[in-house]
Amino acid sequence: MEENIKILIIEDNKDRADELIQYLKYADLHNIRHYEDFSDGEKSFSYEKFDLAIIDVKDDSPGGNLYAGVDIISKVMHNIFIPVIFWTGNSLKPIQDHLKEQGLNTNLEDNMVSLVSKTETATIPSKVQEIINSKYFRVTQAIEYEISRTLAEHLWQQVRPNYDEYFRGVANEDIPRLQKSILRSRVVRKLSAEIDNDTDISGYAAWRYIYPPVSSGLSTGSILKSSKNGSDEWFIVLSPACNLEPRGKEATPKSDYLILAKAEPPEEFIFYKNYLESPSKNKWNNVENNIKSKENIYHLPKFIRIPDLFVNLENVITIKLDKDEYKDHCKKHKDNSSSFWDYFSNANSLEHIAILSSPYVENLASRYSHFMGKVGIPDISPNVFISLKRH
Repeated sequence: MEENIKILIIEDNKDRADELIQYLKYADLHNIRHYEDFSDGEKSFSYEKFDLAIIDVKDDSPGGNLYAGVDIISKVMHNIFIPVIFWTGNSLKPIQDHLKEQGLNTNLEDNMVSLVSKTETATIPSKVQEIINSKYFRVTQAIEYEISRTLAEHLWQQVRPNYDEYFRGVANEDIPRLQKSILRSRVVRKLSAEIDNDTDISGYAAWRYIYPPVSSGLSTGSILKSSKNGSDEWFIVLSPACNLEPRGKEATPKSDYLILAKAEPPEEFIFYKNYLESPSKNKWNNVENNIKSKENIYHLPKFIRIPDLFVNLENVITIKLDKDEYKDHCKKHKDNSSSFWDYFSNANSLEHIAILSSPYVENLASRYSHFMGKVGIPDISPNVFISLKRH
């Protein structure tokens, strides 16, 4: 076991808590913070950093909440990611159902959320070890460390020695906002550079998408789902990103039309139908060769809500970006007007599902522009070669 793992325990029964702490110490886990009061335990998340939490489900004080421990994690889970072991002396099934309703399913394989009966307290140290060995635990720690190190390095080595250069001419009230923007940019670029160097995982579908998208704004490579005609249809945005960026007082895009390519299930393509009839590695190689040889075909692999799709760059439609209608909408709803892209998506029954990540979005744009700008030339007649050979 690792002694530096910091564990939070929220348990209102001191004897039970002491028993649990003894088991943890036997397993060489000594960095433990115990709160008997649920409210104090919840507040501790705002000023302490924990690696793992073990929380009693029920508050046994008079009038206590049946799911007090679950409610604490439901509140903080939007701001922090922490593995949690819920600990209870009550029947497990109703608690499991409640946890699932709160988005805290205990049946997933990642070990991030567990439910343990107090009759099985002795098993908790092994649960802790499973969490330490899990997929996410080391990853989240490494990323948090990298962000903290990047911020510290940039502040000490760049911003502080060059403070006047960074903030010359900036109004005092704008300095915190500018500083926040600079630091965010530094962290994003630093992490992005680290990601670009990690090419071993680039073949996985999860690598290709930013899911869910970070904003409602559309850009090149945005993947859209339409339910307008009663069945799902899929599209990918081909318009240049710079023309879709909101600008001006109304924050509307420069483009007058949104250019979309239709994305269809693989079964719609003959070369994939042949593969489905009798799947094999050789036939899948044929599918990949077809994709590579056909300049107009682009593959979107299955990932979460995105089904397996092929984009045909010849199957293109446009949708009018009606900025005048949006301005009228804003005038009618001054106190509750939405952004242009929220308005556009709602008006056209479009849902922004994901966006292609780099370098896939650049590859899509390059392939589309190359395909549309292609200039063919006649092949040289075989008779020319025959004539040359004779001479």
